[in-house]
Amino acid sequence: MVKVRKVKTEQEFMKCLFIRFMVFCQELQMDLRQEMDFRDPEATHFLVFIDEEPVGTCRYLEQWDYYLIGRLAVLPSFRKNGYGSQLLTAAVKSILRKDKNAKIELHAPVERMDFYKKFGFLPFGQTFLENDVQHIGMRYHHPKK
Repeated sequence: MVKVRKVKTEQEFMKCLFIRFMVFCQELQMDLRQEMDFRDPEATHFLVFIDEEPVGTCRYLEQWDYYLIGRLAVLPSFRKNGYGSQLLTAAVKSILRKDKNAKIELHAPVERMDFYKKFGFLPFGQTFLENDVQHIGMRYHHPKK
């Protein structure tokens, strides 16, 4: 059974860090010091579980006047099953429960832009280099009612 949960314990948070380490540091060769940042304690984290096995994570941060979703990672052998979609949806819904008119942004690798567009995120600004990967800022556009 697949379940997305907001992280509540130190043990669950350590599982987030493990997944991020495996994806960002091992697979994508990011520097550990860039990946494990000082913002983690203030972030809201999520895990996606398959039968209690954590396979993906993401987080969001409350910035000055917007929320920033990031660190979306799914272990390689579990990709292409919609788990990243479930994590992103959970993060957006959690933010909108706090503030239905919230400004939500993320930094997307340029090659993943289409994934985020499916969830209502549209690009803004210029591309930029983040951890040696071209990224673009994307902003959530609330559906018209």
